[in-house]
Amino acid sequence: MIVIIQDDDLNELYQTGKNKKGRYKKIAKDGPFVERLKNLLDLMNVTNLPSDLPGRYAYEKLKHNYSGLSSVRIVHNRVERLIFEEFEGGVKINIIQLDDSHYGKKD
Repeated sequence: MIVIIQDDDLNELYQTGKNKKGRYKKIAKDGPFVERLKNLLDLMNVTNLPSDLPGRYAYEKLKHNYSGLSSVRIVHNRVERLIFEEFEGGVKINIIQLDDSHYGKKD
């Protein structure tokens, strides 16, 4: 599928492994996470549909505030998700969701 990264900070993180001044500055320091993100994006580039990704990525079509978008989990046991819009032949990636109040951490 065609993968279009619409977020400049996310594109910088993917291309260089760094995001010195952007919203992913903190997460860029987590080398294993960045490596998993790169692996996921590389896999998306050679996969026909997001739903064809292995189950560990927990692909889902979103509802409510994110209606019309889909997501995959970047690392199985972490809360960050890649949020994207699907179109025929590909996806437009909007953002990494860093909100830990929705997935995983429940106090």
